[in-house]
Amino acid sequence: LILVKEDIHTILKKRLGLDDMFPTPDLIKWETLAHSLDRLQENKDVQGSIQQVSIAIVGKYNGLSDSYLSVTKALTHSA
Repeated sequence: LILVKEDIHTILKKRLGLDDMFPTPDLIKWETLAHSLDRLQENKDVQGSIQQVSIAIVGKYNGLSDSYLSVTKALTHSA
């Protein structure tokens, strides 16, 4: 969305020779998704109650603590 505000679509249209491309991209669905993810990231829904997200890791080596350590660390740091 930031890149569209910076007019990246016009630059790409010229550089790639996309003459048949629409003048501006239709980002209504994308904006809706982005705003709903922003609300989730703020950890509150429309009414202001706290939301919890459960994430399951499925894999072959679940019994070993280091098997998916990078995934676990990434999820921890993304919270």
